[in-house]
Amino acid sequence: MYVYGRTRCLLHVAEMCIVLLHRLVVTKRHNKFRRMDVNTTLVTAAVKAQVDPLRERLAMAEGQIRELKSSASQAADALVLRLWRDSCPPLQELWAEANSGVRGFMGVTLGGAGLGPVAGRVIKIAVWKQGLTGVVPAAFGQLVTLEELHLGSNRLAGAVPVELGQLAALSALHLNGNQLTSVPAELSNLSSLSVLNLNGNQLTSVPAELGNLSSLSVLNLNGNQLTSVPAEIGNLSSLSGLNLSGNQLTSVPAELGNLSSLSELWLNGNQLTSVPAALGRLRELGVHLSLDDGVTIDV
Repeated sequence: MYVYGRTRCLLHVAEMCIVLLHRLVVTKRHNKFRRMDVNTTLVTAAVKAQVDPLRERLAMAEGQIRELKSSASQAADALVLRLWRDSCPPLQELWAEANSGVRGFMGVTLGGAGLGPVAGRVIKIAVWKQGLTGVVPAAFGQLVTLEELHLGSNRLAGAVPVELGQLAALSALHLNGNQLTSVPAELSNLSSLSVLNLNGNQLTSVPAELGNLSSLSVLNLNGNQLTSVPAEIGNLSSLSGLNLSGNQLTSVPAELGNLSSLSELWLNGNQLTSVPAALGRLRELGVHLSLDDGVTIDV
């Protein structure tokens, strides 16, 4: 880093010299120093001859720094996975260390060599039906290149960590079939998220902020213990599938009728006796609306 900083400093000085020499040429042409016999063209050429090697050295140093940063990021990703393995007994056998390191961990996908900033970084974790215990690691929030997280059908408990809201690249989050009890409002920061599966957990509520997930196309909340649904869910303009079946809902918000991209809405298996007229209009528009027998649509 010292050599890199010194090279940048020398390059800056040399470039400033060129600028000053050009200004000197202009000055010679327009004021009393017109007769100065300094050969600025030769001096400029000499300075440039010094600048070009400096630029090459700087480019080389910057390349080396990028490689170091990439290696450090890859090592940090690997540490997150190893720490999770060490705290989760089922993973210790599943992710036995091999010569290939974390690249050999089942269900872990790393970015390819030609993928720029994500090369060698964790982009997908898919470990489902493996009897995983404990909690969803908060340290996953450090896996900033993660695009897909599949941890369905395990025995993970507790709250979904707020740190998952830092995963700006995440497009699919599958936490279905666990024993999760709460979802943080910070998930609303996941601007790239298109699929959110939280079905089959122990959720009693979901935050209204989920209505800010503008890219979300599938939201599965079935098989929980929900007693209400935030009206803000009606703001999900990209949502095509919404499953709220198998909960404890006694009513649903009329705002669900604002879901302009919706094609399927599942409400069966709740404690509903009627649903708002707005949902009837969705059915008229061709939306598949699943209701228990005897549930009426308001007029």
